[in-house]
Amino acid sequence: MARLLAITALALAAALVSIKITPEAIMLLWRMGFNLTITPESYGQLLFLVFVATFLLVAVPLSLRFLPRQTAIPKFRKPAFAWNGGKQPQQVSEDPVRDRAVKKSLNKLAAQALAEEERKEVVAAEEQEQEEERPSDDFEPDLPEIRPGPEDEPLPAITPDPVPSPETPAKPDRQDGNRKDEAVTAESLQPSVMRFLDGAVAQAKVLVPNMDAFTKFALHLYLAGAVETLCDFRKLGDAAKSKLVGVALETLGTRGELARKFYDKLEEYLLEPRYLGMVQAGRDAMGDFMLGDESGAHRSLRDAILDWTRKSDKKAQIVTIMFTDMVGSTDLTQARGDAAAQEVVRRHNSIVRGALAQFSGKEIKHTGDGIMASFNTAAAAVEASVSIQRQVSHHNSRLPNQALHLRIGLNAGEPIEEEDDLFGATVQLAARVCAATNSDQTLCTAVVKDLTVGKGAATFRPIGEKYLKGFKDSVTLFEVTW
Repeated sequence: MARLLAITALALAAALVSIKITPEAIMLLWRMGFNLTITPESYGQLLFLVFVATFLLVAVPLSLRFLPRQTAIPKFRKPAFAWNGGKQPQQVSEDPVRDRAVKKSLNKLAAQALAEEERKEVVAAEEQEQEEERPSDDFEPDLPEIRPGPEDEPLPAITPDPVPSPETPAKPDRQDGNRKDEAVTAESLQPSVMRFLDGAVAQAKVLVPNMDAFTKFALHLYLAGAVETLCDFRKLGDAAKSKLVGVALETLGTRGELARKFYDKLEEYLLEPRYLGMVQAGRDAMGDFMLGDESGAHRSLRDAILDWTRKSDKKAQIVTIMFTDMVGSTDLTQARGDAAAQEVVRRHNSIVRGALAQFSGKEIKHTGDGIMASFNTAAAAVEASVSIQRQVSHHNSRLPNQALHLRIGLNAGEPIEEEDDLFGATVQLAARVCAATNSDQTLCTAVVKDLTVGKGAATFRPIGEKYLKGFKDSVTLFEVTW
């Protein structure tokens, strides 16, 4: 019994160790490029099979080596009856035939007696074994307590499982591996994404209680990496990936066109080592999350967020942000073709970049339909916007077939500067002001107007207060006349 208990304990320990390292082995194979498709149900079955196989592989060889294979049962020999000191007296028979018959009968009786003796010994051993296994009289089995329910409550009906008829063949069970589960869609994975998102936001709020726009952008990258790993593991396409990224960003307050633009520029963000670090942290966290480690999935987020905020801690300064946007660029492409539309884009770029060079502006990035730029002074930004609108009007009078119409939005504040890009509420408000502007018009906030007082940059016409998307309070806007 001691050997049996020791072998069982050793086999259990080995089985527990094997199911502990199985998730790490799966992730290692997946990262090495092996095609693995594991559902939550098959993952549990895999762990059970690994446990049972390891237990048997350890227990069976040890049992064959250290446990006895047979029970030693003494063999009974035919008793030898001897007289005269063990010597048989030699007798001379007068009838040899009769003596041989008597001897044969005696041998048969002796064999029957020996067999009966052996049978009695075996029966006695079995009775003793049963007596040892039989529980004592004071043994009480630990049975669950049965409590009677209400008398008027009927018992639930037990319906047997339907048996498929010969005409209708039973549906085969779905196997793992090569057959894709139709239920694995973007909608079915949304609860997993939401649970992962809740954990990430909770961890980020602990690390950064006052979350700003730049930290929220880091979370965008983190969640995009997590969704990428989830979709790759489930073998979902770009449509499902885009939808799940939109679901994640919508919870953080980024929805609609902003979420779509973020997803469209995700490939560009991966070229930046710092952005790629946040995306990779999200990939690793989702890998741990899918293997059941929900509580520890966001451990890497702490180091990533702290590194992100430490590098972005720069001295802020007041700058003026300008957004330009070409009106009707999509319609122009459909009506005139790509070549004509690209010619208008080139003309827009030439005019805007010329004004930036003239008034000491800095181009931050090209948005596709316009340019985002920054100025050290509000007066320079206002004068540049006036110059741009006048040059666009002059271009339209010379080339009416290639007409260009712009809207410009201005806002001033202290954005966050990182990796030659600007972030924060100042930038977001400038983009919203540009979106609220009409064709061939320039609007600015009250901050820009106040910063140009006494500098004679331009004249302003009050527009009134408007509620812009993403901002709770109304914003006072002014038109820059040109």
